[in-house]
Amino acid sequence: MPFPPPVGEASEHPAEPPVHPGRSPAMNTVALSLICFSGYVIGPPVVGFIAGLVGLRTALACLAPFAIGVLLLAPRVQPKLAAPPT
Repeated sequence: MPFPPPVGEASEHPAEPPVHPGRSPAMNTVALSLICFSGYVIGPPVVGFIAGLVGLRTALACLAPFAIGVLLLAPRVQPKLAAPPT
């Protein structure tokens, strides 16, 4: 998934009621960026370390449960429905 759409959802439009009261759109964007970029920086070295221990094929197979988890949880994420034009 490209990075900009989730950032747009996390930042929310100021005219809409906040999804998470008490949290500013800027804090939502910062939290999302931290999670995404942490995975981008930490993920490859972890896979490389596991590959050094058990081999690349097994290390990549260790990612399968995470991919299955994403596929199973993806339907729970529902897009915001646009308000009908008046």
